Amino acid sequence: MDIRNFINTYVVFLIGLFLPWKRDFVVGQQSFATYPENVTVIEGGEVLLRCRINNRQGPVQWAYDGRPFGHVIDYSLPGYPRYSMVVNDEQGQFDFRIAQASLPEDDAKFECQVLGNPPLRSAALVTVISPPEAPRIQGITNGTVVEMSPGESQNLTCISNNGKPAAVLKWMRNSHQITDNVWNEVTDVSQKRENAKSMLMLKPNKEDNGIRVACEAHSAALPSPLVTAFYLSVLYAPGPPSISGYTSGDIIRKGDRVLLICVSYDGNPLASLRWKKNGVPIDLSFFTLDRERLAKNPHNFTAQPSDNNAVMRCEAHNSYMGRRGIPPLFTEVRLKVRFHPETVKIIGKDDVSEGNAVNLTCVSSNSNPPAAISWIADGHKVRQQSDTQEESTDGGYITKSMITLTVAEKRKNVVVYCQAVNSALGKSTMTTKTLTVLYPPEQPTILGYSDGTSIRAEQVQRLICMVIDGNPLPKVSWYKGDVEQTENVMVTNDQNAVSSQITILVGPSDNAANYSCRASNRATKAPLVAYISLTVHFPPYSVDVSSDPAIATAGNSVKLLCQSASSNPAAEITWLRNGRLVAGSTSDTVEGLFGGEMTNSYMLINLTEADDQSVITCRAKNQILEHTAYQDVTLNVQYKPVFSASIPTSIDVIEGAPLIVNYSAKGNPLDITYKWKKDGDKFTEIKGGLGEDHIHTENHVFKIFSAYKNDTGEYMLVGKNSVGSTSQSIKINVMFPAKVIHTTAKVTVKQGETAALECRCEGNPLPETIIAWSRENYDMSRAQITPGDNSVLTIPDVTKDDAGMFVCNAFNGIGEHSAAHLDLVVQFRPIIDQSPRFAKSASENGETARLLCIAQGHPDVSFVWTRGGARVNRSLEKFDMEFRKYDSTHYESILLVHTVTPIDYGEYTCMAQNALGTHKTTVRLMGTSRPDPPYAVTVVEKTFNSIKLTWTAGFDGGLRQVFRVRYRQATAPEVYHYIDVHPSNATEFNIPGLERNSVYQLSVMAYNKLGDSGYQTEEVTAKTASEIPAEEGILGIRRGSTKMPILLIVAISVAGAILLAINIMLIIYFVRYRKGKEDDDVAASETKSNTVEMYSHVDDLTRDDVSERTYADQPAPGSRSFYLDDANLENVNIYQGGSPTYKTFRETYASTPPRSPYGATPPRSPAVTTDFDFTDALHRQQHWRGKDPYMTYSRLQGSQGNVSLKRPVTPADRIRLPPAPPARSTSQLGDRHGKISNHMIATLPTQHQPRYGPDPTSMSRSPITAARGRPSLNAGPPEGGMLPRSMSTIPYSYHPDGVSACRSSSANPYSTRPSAMPPSPPLVVRPLRTNPRVTPRAYDYVDVSEESRPTMSLDILV
Repeated sequence: MDIRNFINTYVVFLIGLFLPWKRDFVVGQQSFATYPENVTVIEGGEVLLRCRINNRQGPVQWAYDGRPFGHVIDYSLPGYPRYSMVVNDEQGQFDFRIAQASLPEDDAKFECQVLGNPPLRSAALVTVISPPEAPRIQGITNGTVVEMSPGESQNLTCISNNGKPAAVLKWMRNSHQITDNVWNEVTDVSQKRENAKSMLMLKPNKEDNGIRVACEAHSAALPSPLVTAFYLSVLYAPGPPSISGYTSGDIIRKGDRVLLICVSYDGNPLASLRWKKNGVPIDLSFFTLDRERLAKNPHNFTAQPSDNNAVMRCEAHNSYMGRRGIPPLFTEVRLKVRFHPETVKIIGKDDVSEGNAVNLTCVSSNSNPPAAISWIADGHKVRQQSDTQEESTDGGYITKSMITLTVAEKRKNVVVYCQAVNSALGKSTMTTKTLTVLYPPEQPTILGYSDGTSIRAEQVQRLICMVIDGNPLPKVSWYKGDVEQTENVMVTNDQNAVSSQITILVGPSDNAANYSCRASNRATKAPLVAYISLTVHFPPYSVDVSSDPAIATAGNSVKLLCQSASSNPAAEITWLRNGRLVAGSTSDTVEGLFGGEMTNSYMLINLTEADDQSVITCRAKNQILEHTAYQDVTLNVQYKPVFSASIPTSIDVIEGAPLIVNYSAKGNPLDITYKWKKDGDKFTEIKGGLGEDHIHTENHVFKIFSAYKNDTGEYMLVGKNSVGSTSQSIKINVMFPAKVIHTTAKVTVKQGETAALECRCEGNPLPETIIAWSRENYDMSRAQITPGDNSVLTIPDVTKDDAGMFVCNAFNGIGEHSAAHLDLVVQFRPIIDQSPRFAKSASENGETARLLCIAQGHPDVSFVWTRGGARVNRSLEKFDMEFRKYDSTHYESILLVHTVTPIDYGEYTCMAQNALGTHKTTVRLMGTSRPDPPYAVTVVEKTFNSIKLTWTAGFDGGLRQVFRVRYRQATAPEVYHYIDVHPSNATEFNIPGLERNSVYQLSVMAYNKLGDSGYQTEEVTAKTASEIPAEEGILGIRRGSTKMPILLIVAISVAGAILLAINIMLIIYFVRYRKGKEDDDVAASETKSNTVEMYSHVDDLTRDDVSERTYADQPAPGSRSFYLDDANLENVNIYQGGSPTYKTFRETYASTPPRSPYGATPPRSPAVTTDFDFTDALHRQQHWRGKDPYMTYSRLQGSQGNVSLKRPVTPADRIRLPPAPPARSTSQLGDRHGKISNHMIATLPTQHQPRYGPDPTSMSRSPITAARGRPSLNAGPPEGGMLPRSMSTIPYSYHPDGVSACRSSSANPYSTRPSAMPPSPPLVVRPLRTNPRVTPRAYDYVDVSEESRPTMSLDILV
């Protein structure tokens, strides 16, 4: 900035020197026409300081606080992007503009300065003001409510920062300004801004409740003041509460509804009211009315005895009272309630022995006033001994009365009454008590068993105990010994007797057991008892087998003892070994439980290893009961470890792969320890070279984490337990992939010498063919190869074509191939490519020509260009050379001739040279021309519908050339097809869309903008394949192809014709079928009867013998059907028609002809074999005897088995006809075709629907039905019904010459949507080709012979 000011000052100085010389030429003195004026602007606004000058003689500039800036020549202000000058020199305007004024930069003095005679200066002050921040009251959030008490003072501070000038803060009470007790102050901050603070001491009273206190920030930079405010809530106590709805001393009755209302006025907040009853809160719900400034709590209750003398208090309080510790304000009333006793009860014994006395007490519930009590016993009034009254804690008084009664005669019971009366209310309450008179029963008797009778265990024995008389009836209990039996006991009470039956599932413990029946009531001092003892035969329910010793070793013997459980009579024991009977045991018996005997048996076994885990079975049998008990024991025979003979002893593993070997051995005990050895040395783990886990063993598991070739060897596993040890040998062979480990370096030989390339590898295994030599596009038969893991490839008499990269590939069937590349370099003198396309170069005058020279050779090749024997001078601007080396033998040199003139045309010589020799060729530079014809046209691939060509491009004439392929069928020599090749530089092309097994003649030409090269004189002949590969798709359509073969078009057309014929035949058939059915229905309706009665007589047939069965898998709701078994079918007779003809049901069913009303044998349910379906049989007989096939049969009526046949009345109770054909409609094709009405094809009647379930062969009901189930030929689809399915039609196209083409529009005969049409044949265009340079159209066209050139015609086949 200082440098710019220096330059401006220097320019002004120079102009000042010049001005005195020019002064004589200026008319008048310069002066200010408009002076800059002071401006005040809000931060971010724009400032325009005006400066207008009359008769300006010197340059003008502006100064910022005395510092000039800007250019006096162009009036630009570099470095000040927001500053600019508005200059109009003709009018003397030199205004200064400030954009987006900011603080503090633009708050300064700006001066307009004019140099000259006299010099002019005029300054103006720019004052930038900035709005302050929004005010905030410390400690109070905007919009909140602040609570205070009357007379309480609080200091409030309002702050508004960063304003210029400082904000003016005002305190407002609602809309009035507060001026008392207010202090303001202003403090400076950075960037010429100021902070404002105002303090207010607020001391409210009750009238200030709800006012809005605000702090406003005013500033010239603000359109309106900024405000923050809060609302003041002044808290004070409410007024005392008052109660209405009851006055102390009033009398209320129990059950009366009482409403007490408590009200308290004023207070902030309004009072919270609560009711207390006897000091306990009972109602805390209240509401407030802000408008009336009151709080109310209505308490509604029903008077109860507990409310008598209750004190009802209403308390009022609010948060202000709570903060100040002021107790709640309250008022209260005392209630008076009258009520009668709700209950009366008699206290005393419930029974009394004959001739004894009993004391009874009658107690009433609380009553106000007290109740009076009276007694009645057995219908007579009884004088009470005394009455007492006492006050109740629930309110009122309780009355008590006592009497003594004596029972002198034998009777069942005595009834006593007690009554309590409240005379003030005129209401009473009564209760009764029944006293039972006690006396004992007679001796019990046991029935159901005779002493000494034998009972089999597991049988059921019932014993009955009878007890007569007693009051109350006695309790009868069964005991087994001293244990009471409560399960399986059934007690029956009669008027004067009790019967108790116990059901016993007899077991061994019941043998010789004593059962007793005990009877007692409250009149007996001890139970009355009867006894009985049982005799039971029971089997042994278990056996126990033990061995001595418990664990034995192979070669020793073990003694087994089998002892049966107690049995009556004693059991016999036999032994089995693995399920087979074993002899050689001895037995004896001892006394057992429940009076039975236990049998002991002994057996001795000599043990071998095979006996381990053998199962020995002891079998104990009670011969009388034919019951057997079993016990199995598994022999535990110890022997040393044994390895399986089937485990492999030799293992192959691939290097890098993990190996886990599990060679567990069998032994007893199973606690076998294992040790591993390799080459005789013990080990548990082997670490790798980096210390990682490599080989790890754990007991019988051998694990190699990643096999390495050094792991090959013999390993030994030794298994040992407490009996002995055994060893097992394992051989591990690690196989690893072949890897090339050595090759010869780059081999360099001269042409004609012998080259030898060596490749050596390692691996396991090493087959003879482990190494294979290869090279792309090379005849490997020239090489001689030595097989094995050290293979040598020898090439005698090498040529330059033998040079290249050979691949040595090592593979032994494991892992990946290992390949190495060996470079064979053949040294030979340069050879230049002298193809015709490189012998010429072309360029227009003034352009740059490129002469290309390509050569092969080794060692490195260099190029020299000459013309007329003189070397081309690269130092001249006329010529440039480019050199490229593609690989070790291929090189390229390009001679660039700039700004070609006619004198530059001619021959240039390119010489390639290296250490072995030189080679020359001539390149002719000429003007642009038509291209040369391509050559070496070759067919490289043929399929059934395409031919692929390749060719070599000729000289392009110096311009971009495009290739065009021409082909024709040999059988149509006058018709050619042309295709332009894309991309244009491609030298191969695949011709698609050819006929299968056809001969084609092909040729290629090139053209550029100057013309074409013409086609080859000899065309290439090729024939497409005759077979279509499987991957080409159906009907020969290649995947992705857009053409449709003629075979597919013909197939679709034939299929459409067949579908059309089928549709016509179906229409004719169903129309005739419908007409025939209508005739049958008319004839049948004249003869069929409305009701068929069926009477059947079934001997000994009850309701339990008839079971319901559905006619089909899914019966209709509400329908029922029955079936009768074979025995009952014999007795069922059928009554038919009006004649008294009877026939048994089975005969009718058996005589059914093998046909059905639908032309096929009706199927029988697979679940019905010997039991015939009743309704199905009736339906068959009714229909096949010529009756109405639509009659259905309801159900068996009552116990007589009557069956009535009725017409169905609901859609669910009908028999459906065979499936009707779907309705079809035909499309209206146009004026040249006949019209077919949509209503000419109607569905068959749907009157008769199945009663018992859907017909599995039926289709959905047709929506077109008429009254009485007959179709209407003129009725359309019903409202809400299904639209009929439409049948597709075959569209015809009208040809003006009378020729029509027909194609099937859809493969679906029921679809009206046409399918995609096959592609039209290509347009046949016959143009007159006169200009060979015109690019042909994109589509194929046909070139006709020169002899017949007709005018252009266009035929489109649709």
